[in-house]
Amino acid sequence: MRTKIMICGVNSADGVVMLRTLADGSVDLFAADITKDGPGMELLGKRARHVLPSPQEEGYMRSLLGFCSKKQIAVVIPATDEHMHVLLAHRESLESRGIRILAPSQASIDLCADRVGMLERVQSSVPTPKFAVYDESFDASGWDFPLMLKPRRGGRVHGGTVVPNADSLGRIPRSVDVMVEEILLGDPVYVDVMVSLSKEVLAAVPRTETRDGERERTIARTWHDEMMEAAGRRVAELLELSYGATLEFRRNGRGIPTLYSVRLRCSPATTLTVASGVNIHRLALKEILGEPISRAELRFREVGMIRSHRGRPQAKRKRTRLNTSQKLHA
Repeated sequence: MRTKIMICGVNSADGVVMLRTLADGSVDLFAADITKDGPGMELLGKRARHVLPSPQEEGYMRSLLGFCSKKQIAVVIPATDEHMHVLLAHRESLESRGIRILAPSQASIDLCADRVGMLERVQSSVPTPKFAVYDESFDASGWDFPLMLKPRRGGRVHGGTVVPNADSLGRIPRSVDVMVEEILLGDPVYVDVMVSLSKEVLAAVPRTETRDGERERTIARTWHDEMMEAAGRRVAELLELSYGATLEFRRNGRGIPTLYSVRLRCSPATTLTVASGVNIHRLALKEILGEPISRAELRFREVGMIRSHRGRPQAKRKRTRLNTSQKLHA
């Protein structure tokens, strides 16, 4: 009997990528989300889908546990933060039923919850943007403008308020919950990492995305870079990451790749990393199931991809379901 895996939040971009990268026929896949229609749910047959209440609703866990019991689910993978937080809060209940959660460790979630604390944790080992808490002790002298003002917790990393000068900054109330940060304008450099349960960084795959505005396209590629691989491994170790994660670096004014963000799940763009030879979602699943991982599965090659942004009408297409070689039961 093949292991049964359920992905929660499967209609998200992350969920769709997880389904596609795990659909190699080695496991039985099941999809769960709060709506019956969506890009992820449509990839599997009806008997492999389950509609859940919202993660905030009281009946969420009752519905999830009932389906897991019926289908004998062995591993649940949350594809969104909303599902992840509820599942982790009920980890003991799930594990007592023999159901494992493939999700970031609580330690890494706590370390990354406060952006200031996260940057302080790694700044002695990898380049970070200049940053400070915007409290009463903050001194704007020595800072170059414009700069970025953003929440320390709970806000989106990709965003914030651009402050053009010191006068504008002086009109903004101080708060210990707000931080000031250097603006990084360089092209992003990503490192997808895979970390074992023993906290060994098994793989670090650098990739770039360069936008070609003239031709309305993005050129992405993986490439071997010892410096970026080492930086990715060090960040993964310091932040106690687990399974798969995506680190984003951006070049500062001196052209140095500087840590910009940490995504505790691999981004959907990890499909390029999969194409290069390192299927992080599959490796993470093998790790939690205690299956051996070969060295060949951790080696990647340099590959590229071009995404066009030209607007053109799209013909309606019937979505093709995944061929996962599943024999689904009612």
